[in-house]
Amino acid sequence: MTVKCGRCGNQREPPQDIPYVGELGKRIMSGVCAECWKEWEDLQIKLMNEYKVDLSTKEHRDLMMTQLKDFLKLK
Repeated sequence: MTVKCGRCGNQREPPQDIPYVGELGKRIMSGVCAECWKEWEDLQIKLMNEYKVDLSTKEHRDLMMTQLKDFLKLK
């Protein structure tokens, strides 16, 4: 199965294991390729270190969610 990635525009395999369920998980699985997902995972780590993200706070979770949606073009 392949998906047309909304970020890179290529027809590729979707990511295998994502930590999101529900509507967001469905949008990722149907509109993001594995390569772009891997790029997001790498960027996510950099962002968390640079901004000293604490995922126990709603403000920081919201920041990361915004970054995820912007990067993967899920808006």
